[in-house]
Amino acid sequence: MASRSDRRESPRRAFKAPIAYARTRRQRFHGAKMTDCSADGIRFVSELALRPGAEVMVRTIDPSSAKEASEAYRAEIVWCNRFLDNDVSWYLVGARFTGHA
Repeated sequence: MASRSDRRESPRRAFKAPIAYARTRRQRFHGAKMTDCSADGIRFVSELALRPGAEVMVRTIDPSSAKEASEAYRAEIVWCNRFLDNDVSWYLVGARFTGHA
């Protein structure tokens, strides 16, 4: 069985940066941490569980000013894995870009 990395169309690059995501345009954005990205998708750490198949809006955040980028991208959640550290849940999420928001 092929691993997830074998099915990727573009290579991912390790790139740690703050991002923000929202489930819809009307919801508020939640902070998260990108761990890597490619031309086709993104992997990030979230405090909230996200359902595979759900669409989210993703924005980068300029760490020097803490301001969200003006351009947002649509992405589809592909997978979401729950982890537990010292009784605190967090989620590692994989998403595929589907276009500009």
